Amino acid sequence: MGKTIIPIGPYHPLQEEPEFFTLTVDGERVVDIDVQIGYNHRGIEKLSEMKTFDQSTFVIERICGICSTSHPFAYTRAVEDVIPVEVPLRAKYIRTIIAEGERIHSHLLWAGLAGHFLGYNTVYMWAWKLREEILDVMEILSGNRNNYAMFKPGGVRRDIKPEDIPGVIKKIDSIVPTLEMLKKAGYWTAAVGKWHLGEAVKDRFHHIREADVSGFQLPVGTGKTKGIMVAKEKSGCEHWVSTLRSRPKDKPFFLWLAALDPHRDYEPGIIEAPHERKDARVPPYLPDVPEVRDELALYYDEI
Repeated sequence: MGKTIIPIGPYHPLQEEPEFFTLTVDGERVVDIDVQIGYNHRGIEKLSEMKTFDQSTFVIERICGICSTSHPFAYTRAVEDVIPVEVPLRAKYIRTIIAEGERIHSHLLWAGLAGHFLGYNTVYMWAWKLREEILDVMEILSGNRNNYAMFKPGGVRRDIKPEDIPGVIKKIDSIVPTLEMLKKAGYWTAAVGKWHLGEAVKDRFHHIREADVSGFQLPVGTGKTKGIMVAKEKSGCEHWVSTLRSRPKDKPFFLWLAALDPHRDYEPGIIEAPHERKDARVPPYLPDVPEVRDELALYYDEI
């Protein structure tokens, strides 16, 4: 059977932003893919040129409604490095609280949507029910459920008042742990790979297989900027498939899979036929220079 080219996008109901995929399929097997992104350029840079550092924070925050903390967090840190300015310790704590709240609601949002896209709307409803409690917490702390307007160069725009704390704690305590819900519903649960959930929840999983991180060396000393992974398990994914296959076949299951990959640099020679500079398709928002092409080639090798 000959190979077939299938275009997907750039606008598709399952894609949150416009992206264009060209799939090469041999029968039912995808043998190659070409990805083109960068369709969603909305003039953020140009708008920011006409605004002050402080005003630009509100523009940056609207790059994405779901992750409206991560972008202003990165932006304000960059401005503070340029000025430079030291952020007060209390402001750092408040930033972290807001960022963690957003991280939790974002994970729950996408977990729910993943279930919805698969036609498993029970997961969608469970995840979004829990997410509502987190959004209520964000509203208590910032006045908004999204686009919190908390960040500014040099600190935060709003303090956390003592009278807000009991309401926040009450909301958090009302959340039934997801694992308990799943276990009561008859699910078999397992966590495989990097463990970063803390000791308090280890007894809630039926099975845990931690990745070996003994060989991961964090940067040390002046001028050290790179982490090094010397352990055998570089990805943390080695036992994902074997755990999936060994699960009880008569039960629904929940797997928490965590990789080590985000904690290391891209490595050259990770596949037998590595990509070259000429293979890289540079999106329009990145400079088409050799250094960028080298990074994209390594990225292609990794994925």
